[in-house]
Amino acid sequence: MTTPRRLAPASLIAVVFAVAGCVTVSPAVPTQDASSGLDDTPGVVASPSPTPAQTQTPAQASSPTPTSSPSPDATATGRSTASAPPLASLPAGTATPSIPASPASPSAVPSLTDGASTSPSAQGSGSLVPGTGFEADMPIFEDDFSRPSTDWGRGELDQGSLDYQDGTFVIEFAQAQASLWSRRSFGAAWDVVRVSGSLDIGRQADTAEGAAGLMCGNEAGDHVGGLVNSAGEWVFFTIEDAATSPLGRGLLPTTDADGRYDLGLECAGTDTGALRLRLTVGGQEVAVFERVDAGLPTFERAGMYAESADVGFIAIFDDVEVTGGTVFGGFP
Repeated sequence: MTTPRRLAPASLIAVVFAVAGCVTVSPAVPTQDASSGLDDTPGVVASPSPTPAQTQTPAQASSPTPTSSPSPDATATGRSTASAPPLASLPAGTATPSIPASPASPSAVPSLTDGASTSPSAQGSGSLVPGTGFEADMPIFEDDFSRPSTDWGRGELDQGSLDYQDGTFVIEFAQAQASLWSRRSFGAAWDVVRVSGSLDIGRQADTAEGAAGLMCGNEAGDHVGGLVNSAGEWVFFTIEDAATSPLGRGLLPTTDADGRYDLGLECAGTDTGALRLRLTVGGQEVAVFERVDAGLPTFERAGMYAESADVGFIAIFDDVEVTGGTVFGGFP
């Protein structure tokens, strides 16, 4: 199990990105493999990477027009300090995850590693403040990955591998511009869910960058998530109808020099009145999101997600814990 590290000053930029799920390959879906535990509805997702684009210096670049922008009823607010580091833009383009439960062809969507702002509703302002969180305090499961289990999707794919390694869960990329994720089901639907865990994305920081994070989802294959990336950003995103889209992004108030983060993602479904997300790093709130016109009503899965900008990018997850509840406790 990893040991949490103290967050370093804002001038130090690291790599982070998180989310969970089952395994899928785009365009082909793997058949039953006894060694990997994959079947017709695998627990691991692999998707093509975005196509490279010219890197822009944040101070000079204007935000591109997004492929799809959030509804006017959706708002994402980042709570970061004015001293947040400048963006280190990563290649922009498209990512096309294939959701195993959906027969539809994946759609081309913006990359979550893109350093550009996706919507005027994504903000980075105010102060980083501790929050009370959602009322998700009933244990669902916890996993320190000390004992390999088939509960999480794992396997060897062209894009990379997902498996238990030395008491952790590791997603390692053999291709650039690809995404992989592994998910685990709860067995019941919850109105409010909190997914937390430790993340290390700095193991290959000198040669490979990317993003990783955590997700909440349903059995149909739709998910919402929050992550951190190598550009020093937080990103909220959704996977719906086989297409991944960013919901909002902003600068992290601080980054860790070693690329290690303790992440927390809180999700409240529309059965509580609206889709609401909250992302914490090191126990402190980084960003919140609310959407009243669309979203998942409840959640039945948690997931770990990663996306590569370069070959060799590694995301290491540990100590994942999931709790649930029936009441949205409100944003702090």
